[in-house]
Amino acid sequence: MRWTFGVKLGSAIWFGLLANIAVGGLVSYRSAIRLIETTRSVERAHSVLAGIENTGSAAKTVETAVRSFLLTGDRSYLEPYRDAVSSINRNLASLRSLTADNPRQQEALRSLATLLADVLTLAGKQVAARANGAEGSRDVEAQISLNREKGNRIRELVDRMKHGEQTLLTSRQAMAEKSANSSIRVVLAGTALALLLGLIAGAVILRNFSTSVNTLKKGAELIGSGNLSHRISTSSNDEFADLAAALNNMAEQLGRARGELSRQAELTAAILHSIGDGVAVIDENGRYLVYNHAACRINGIPEGEFPASISDRYGYVIREDKPCPVPVDEMPLARAARGEFVDEMIAGLRPKAPGEPMRWARVTARPVRDGQGTLRGAVAVMSDITGQRKTVSELEAREHLLRTVLDAMPVGVAIAGADGIITKVNAAGAAIWGVPRDAPDSYGGIKAWRWQTGDPVQPHEWALTRAIQNGETVLQELIGIETPGYTRKGIFLSAIPLRDSSGNITGAIEVSEDITARIRIEEELKRSNKELEAFSYSVSHDLRAPLRHIDGFAGLLQRHAGPRLDEKAQRYLNTISASAKEMGNLIDDLLVFSRMGRAEMMSAPVDMDQMLRDILEDAAPETAGRELEWKISALPSVQGDASMLRLVLVNLISNAIKYTGPRAVARIEIAGYRDGDEAVICVRDNGVGFDMKYSEKLFGVFQRLHSGREFEGTGIGLATVRSIVHRHGGRTWAVGAVDEGAAFYFSLPSRNEESQ
Repeated sequence: MRWTFGVKLGSAIWFGLLANIAVGGLVSYRSAIRLIETTRSVERAHSVLAGIENTGSAAKTVETAVRSFLLTGDRSYLEPYRDAVSSINRNLASLRSLTADNPRQQEALRSLATLLADVLTLAGKQVAARANGAEGSRDVEAQISLNREKGNRIRELVDRMKHGEQTLLTSRQAMAEKSANSSIRVVLAGTALALLLGLIAGAVILRNFSTSVNTLKKGAELIGSGNLSHRISTSSNDEFADLAAALNNMAEQLGRARGELSRQAELTAAILHSIGDGVAVIDENGRYLVYNHAACRINGIPEGEFPASISDRYGYVIREDKPCPVPVDEMPLARAARGEFVDEMIAGLRPKAPGEPMRWARVTARPVRDGQGTLRGAVAVMSDITGQRKTVSELEAREHLLRTVLDAMPVGVAIAGADGIITKVNAAGAAIWGVPRDAPDSYGGIKAWRWQTGDPVQPHEWALTRAIQNGETVLQELIGIETPGYTRKGIFLSAIPLRDSSGNITGAIEVSEDITARIRIEEELKRSNKELEAFSYSVSHDLRAPLRHIDGFAGLLQRHAGPRLDEKAQRYLNTISASAKEMGNLIDDLLVFSRMGRAEMMSAPVDMDQMLRDILEDAAPETAGRELEWKISALPSVQGDASMLRLVLVNLISNAIKYTGPRAVARIEIAGYRDGDEAVICVRDNGVGFDMKYSEKLFGVFQRLHSGREFEGTGIGLATVRSIVHRHGGRTWAVGAVDEGAAFYFSLPSRNEESQ
């Protein structure tokens, strides 16, 4: 073909047309980009408003849930409280990212975050205190008032942020509208220019090409602006048709690729951000390509502030075994980028923000290579073990405290698992059983027998085995043991099963007390008591015969020589006889007192009201002919030896009757009540009373504040009362005043079995 003027002109016009199409497409594309950016800024403002609203709502939920829990103690309110705390943290993180281009909102957000942190810290303390059982309406009202005050401050700050964001939203909407109008004008101008060029080209070149050129132009502009769903249609069957088909095919492939790429990117981002472990990827130059939310959280880096590369340090990293900061080139990612494999390195991450606590992570890093094996970067996976380390530290502290407490206990303590294997023994236990603390299996070789019968203790009869296998609680079971050193001991053995929250037995605790010395003392005491009893019987028998002789011969002398004796001699004989009888009564009372301290107690529930009615019925003949007013109140039931407790009441009531003898109208009050873990009984009278400075002498043997001529007695009764009450684990005391009456009290434990 000849290169004529017309061909040159046609070619020039053709190339000019293509250039204008490209320019128009570029202008349209830039206008569309500006419109998209403006639209995104509007959407971001809406998201900020929603985030602020959600944060305010979550703060209100925290306030409401904490108030409800403080008032009721119902733990069901803690679930919305925890959800709200999590929502606040997520919303704050999102807001920091969304308002990164707005310094004013960033400043307000920092204030809000500080205030929310104070509120959540206070709420956490209040919830923990209430969960541990702390109560008190005044404290609760004060806490609720404080929470309400902080909540109002939060809502005020939220309202200001919403107002500022709404103003920004209005401005951005106006800008978006302006940008849209501008884009329309640009598109219209470009279209007009393209039409004008098309008309000029149509006037210069063949008119039959104009339709195809315009179609291709419009299609190219739409495809170039990002509308990959557009397809160019043409009726010709020439090069323009081939070009249109090629453009359509390209747009289709680009559309599929863009959709797949978008889905893959969204899926990858969702997977990364849903992983609880932190993930970070760098290229071969150390620049960060990917990092997820967990990586930001673990490193203490706010969303959107992650460093551009590993050389831009955000805080510092230390190794578990070295307190010094790790150099950049020794960090796990840097080492992996050089081709090294880093396995589970324990690292401490100290953020640069002041006040941020150090976090600990287990970091694994690997190099990333392409298909040809060339290093292209590195990836690191980090697991937050801060809580785990804290838990381990707390467990170690508790373990140390438990071991310290166990070793300080004077009794042996052994802890076994569900399999019956002893896992922990304190120092006293090792000393009692004569085995090393670090060799629990040594217990299997110890000989044991029932102390009372001498029968050997079989393996299934051990207290610890019964507690684990049968869930039995064993209390102070007396056995004899022979340690590996051939030392024989008497042991009080107790065991209780350990259960989990579901009631399943997970092990048992065994408590052993070496009472070998006590047993020896008790045996010596029994021998001494037997000797004392024999001595008492001997004294009683040996003294009674002379006393009977004195009294008998005095009576014989009285009958034989009585008429010949003067009044003074008669008085001497009467005094001899009365003294002999009084001496006999004194010996009898002394023997009763001695036996009462040694008699075996038969503990059982005692109805004190019925006992009192029986005693008063028996005392009726003694009070016949006297004007006596009784005031009887209900008495508490107690646990003890009924016969001994009856003797206590008989002595106290007899004394009240005796010492109110001089009164024209005697008044005796018997009452009882419970005081904490004690049952207290009182016998009060309006008798002659006593001087309080002698109150402690009242309960001594042969201690009398009145002579035998005034009131008969041997001075043994109140001593017997104190001996019996003390054997029951109780107390005795008296209150009175001279000539104003007296009140005698005694108390008994509510669970007297423990004192026995």
